[in-house]
Amino acid sequence: MTKLLHERLREYMKDGVLIDHESPLTQALEHYKLTPRLGSVYVESCFFKKLADEIEREYIPRPRFEDGEPVQFGDSAKRDFGTADAENIDKMTFCKGGSVDVIGSNGHFSTSRNGECLKRLYPKVYDADGVEYKDGQTVWSTDPASPESAKVIRVNPNSVDVRWSNGERGECIDPLYLTHERTVFDTNGERIKVGDEGLDDKGNRCIVIGIGDAGFVNLKYDDGEIFSLSPTRFAHREPDSFDKAMERFKSILEDKDGLDYEVEEKLWAVHNRLTALIERGV
Repeated sequence: MTKLLHERLREYMKDGVLIDHESPLTQALEHYKLTPRLGSVYVESCFFKKLADEIEREYIPRPRFEDGEPVQFGDSAKRDFGTADAENIDKMTFCKGGSVDVIGSNGHFSTSRNGECLKRLYPKVYDADGVEYKDGQTVWSTDPASPESAKVIRVNPNSVDVRWSNGERGECIDPLYLTHERTVFDTNGERIKVGDEGLDDKGNRCIVIGIGDAGFVNLKYDDGEIFSLSPTRFAHREPDSFDKAMERFKSILEDKDGLDYEVEEKLWAVHNRLTALIERGV
């Protein structure tokens, strides 16, 4: 079940925690004058209790959906009887006995009785990384053969409709085929994500700390140095042998249609990887 802020704060009551001044939690504590303004602050458990108490004094409990999330204005809910659903909830009426009527802009409503959960009219749909889809968002394909961007134009119960960057419309696309994070692929065609560990084309170990707007990957090395490289110069794992690397080199040569910049980048990446393997005697 998704926990609300005051519920999460009570979980911190067992131990204090060191948080940065810029974090929303620190700013909230300062707002309620529960902690001094410092660059960073060790927050004792008593502060969490005070903040949770303050929130609960102003908090109006809301009914929840079946996934545990509280009902928000603008959501839509299935009616518990009849055929009319509550579209775009804009009012909640709290009744005696603990029941709540959620009323949509269309005048229809659904009722949560004594803590019972409501059903969403439109189930949430998530991408390959577990991020929820919303209309108007920019998404990318997870297929190395078509790493183009698109705009979400409609979220269906089990799929999404998009408008690709070339203007074509894509309908009823598997939501796991797309992601909200720009997609780039390593030298072996495997998708690169922030937090991935691997090697650059010279065999140096590094971790991905970001992906730039131009598609370059920001890598942090064991010595703390940070560099931005073309994704073709990164691999999640090095080839098992010199022969495997040579196979990759030959496949690039066979697939190329004229020696353009992208192909040249791939060839140099494999060249450097081969050199690193030779130097290590693999």
